[in-house]
Amino acid sequence: MKVAFLDPLEARAAEFPKTYLPGHDVIVAPERGKLPEGVEDAEAIVWWSYPVDRALIERLPKLKLAQRIGVIRTAGDATAALSKGIAVSALPHGVSDRVAQHALALTLSLVRKLRQGHEGMIAGLNPENMPEEETAAPAVHMNWTGTPSVDTVNDKTVGI
Repeated sequence: MKVAFLDPLEARAAEFPKTYLPGHDVIVAPERGKLPEGVEDAEAIVWWSYPVDRALIERLPKLKLAQRIGVIRTAGDATAALSKGIAVSALPHGVSDRVAQHALALTLSLVRKLRQGHEGMIAGLNPENMPEEETAAPAVHMNWTGTPSVDTVNDKTVGI
């Protein structure tokens, strides 16, 4: 199958075609706004910012799949592909890893009560009157401010 990436690949995705599309003829746009050579023979297109529209769809007689990466639509309209019976898919891959990381950070923040602990430090809370000291030994007290119910995710099931 001939797969055309209509946008240039970022450095972090440069190995994507070789890794995930072995055995396929993959062509990639040489620069932003310029289609890859041989795109007219593509059976699948992948894009995130190139303006896919009716004019482009009409130029691709072998097209079977149009794959959009990202949630937000850019210029163009892929409905022409749908009207010709070509499958169109949108994969919100563009930000899903960042959303997952943010969800994990917020989960840890809630369980570890980071906001309350931070506010306690700013307010100078020290209910046990622990002395400020620098030591090479491991810290015995992990909750200087005495924030109640600080927990951990150890041995827990967390769903995102």
